[in-house]
Amino acid sequence: MRFNHAPTEGFEADVGSKTTIRVVNSQVVTKPEYRLLTAPLFRNVTIAAWDPGKYDQSLSEWLSTPDFNLFENFKKFRSNHPQSNFHIIDPRSIWRAWTALQDLTPTPIRKNPPTSGFIGLGLLMPVCRYIDVVEYIPSTRMNGLCHYYDDELNLGCTFGAWHPLAAEKLLVFQMNSADDYSVFQQGTVRIRTDQLDRC
Repeated sequence: MRFNHAPTEGFEADVGSKTTIRVVNSQVVTKPEYRLLTAPLFRNVTIAAWDPGKYDQSLSEWLSTPDFNLFENFKKFRSNHPQSNFHIIDPRSIWRAWTALQDLTPTPIRKNPPTSGFIGLGLLMPVCRYIDVVEYIPSTRMNGLCHYYDDELNLGCTFGAWHPLAAEKLLVFQMNSADDYSVFQQGTVRIRTDQLDRC
């Protein structure tokens, strides 16, 4: 599973080359610079797109006023690629994930939606025995870059300037079953879903 427009080409030695599912936010779906309709990285993968809407918004309100109108490009993509596996995530589930995160966090978190990574984790947990999450918890390799594939230096990307990222990372670390060397030197957290409390 990869997120938004993260590439593999040219980075295979570090991030591998296989992509089965890509979780994308509505900006990636709508903004021309991401090239949803033409970029090869959006082909032959399952796409799960999300747009947060507002916390207490009904589904019909969101459908008429999404944050970014992803429906037009969704329709174009499906028309151009009728066999594609492209889905739009119900925004109410995004806010249920936020509510669960807040319920498990002892202090109030900002009422902004979780990250694509946290949403992807939520999609994987019911179907995987274990999940390896790479460089979600910053390892000793942390260099201040927002993403491995661009030059933007911004620690807000790591610690959360808009998303409740610090709360997400703390929760993921609590679920971690890997040893400290794996997490902090190799950058890999392992979540064993078969060992989590299902209450």
